[in-house]
Amino acid sequence: AIDTVVRGEYRNAFCVVRPPGHHAGQSGSTRKDQKAPDEDEPGLVGQGFCLINHVAVGARHALARHGSTIKKVVVIDWDLHHGNGTEQILSDPDGPLAREGLRDRVLFCSIHGAGPDDAPLYPGTRREPSTTPALNVPLKRGSGPAEFLRGFQQILDAAEAFNPDLILISAGFDAHKDDMFRFLRLNDQCYRDMTKRVMDLAYRVCGGRIVSLLEGGYTISTLVRCSVVHARALATYGQPG
Repeated sequence: AIDTVVRGEYRNAFCVVRPPGHHAGQSGSTRKDQKAPDEDEPGLVGQGFCLINHVAVGARHALARHGSTIKKVVVIDWDLHHGNGTEQILSDPDGPLAREGLRDRVLFCSIHGAGPDDAPLYPGTRREPSTTPALNVPLKRGSGPAEFLRGFQQILDAAEAFNPDLILISAGFDAHKDDMFRFLRLNDQCYRDMTKRVMDLAYRVCGGRIVSLLEGGYTISTLVRCSVVHARALATYGQPG
């Protein structure tokens, strides 16, 4: 998908991948000190239903395969849960991209739900706002479209300032009010608006290059409906009606 978008064969792409990937860290698990049962290798096979961090692989692939065109990449994660694996791989000072000298070429941004200390929402990371090493915008339980879009604007502003050549989206739909978690209160229109705002940004800074990857969503009917809303917004951007 990244190859075809960068080559201009498609304006954008939506990858319906399963299992999701944004909790998977550089060793499967992000818990560097934990060993899998009966294994000598550190880390677990995966974490949070995630085995391979597709968006992190995609960012690294874009820089390696298309380095003459793609100098910088922004990753926007709007899943209900913090993309702890993606942040570890792309943004940690001792992560894989840092070891290759590429960390400054990727900006990871996450807007997600965050519970209190006595009831943290999985995975329990980035419960406070942060701008380094990644931009994190946590929202409290019950936040709806107005609060979400205000926080989302912080991400869009930071992404525009970074001036990327490609935008990747970790598109989870479990912040919807009809998802089984019922932690945030987004609706279909909010996902449509978010998609359009990212498209607006992409056409200002990187020729419209967007590759979106499906992340979380636990009520199937809601996941399907929101995925269609998102895909249709990507496909019909700029068309009347």
